[in-house]
Amino acid sequence: MTNAQTIEVSTRQIDYAQCRPAPRLARDRFMHLSHEIDNTFANALPFELPQENALFLSAQNEWQQAQKLSKAILAHFHPPDGGSAAQKIKHLDDQLDNHTGRAVESINQIYYVAHREITEDLARANAVKRQQLPADCCSFRVGAGNVLITSIVLTRSILLPLHVLNRGVGRFCQSPYVHGRSSQIAE
Repeated sequence: MTNAQTIEVSTRQIDYAQCRPAPRLARDRFMHLSHEIDNTFANALPFELPQENALFLSAQNEWQQAQKLSKAILAHFHPPDGGSAAQKIKHLDDQLDNHTGRAVESINQIYYVAHREITEDLARANAVKRQQLPADCCSFRVGAGNVLITSIVLTRSILLPLHVLNRGVGRFCQSPYVHGRSSQIAE
């Protein structure tokens, strides 16, 4: 249940047409929901935008007024006295509706401002992502080119001396000194 729904439910616990004392269950339910709403306001994180903070404080103030009116209605329920009690309760209930409506409207506005802010942040993130993709592709290509060039240079730096050594060993093996030595060793 959202805060706005909780506020509306918690303030609808009275039956002013019957002008009878509010049942204990209704009072207890209101007090429980009222406590939940107070905790929600107390534990709410600070908002980034000043507009959100102002709306939040407005919703909190309207809730406090609605809470006072609800407590007054629940505390002052009396048996009918010719209609004046019903009119008084109806008047308090109308005020309660006004405060509750403004609190809910402020909370809804906070939601819309936050939603707009999130949508704008998401759009900026997508734009950065689109701009970053070509740079990432370019970086990958440069990296792959560096690996290729490095592997060619390293291969040449190892294979060229080995090739020279192989030719030298081949020449040495074909020289007359090697054959004479091998024949002397064999004897």
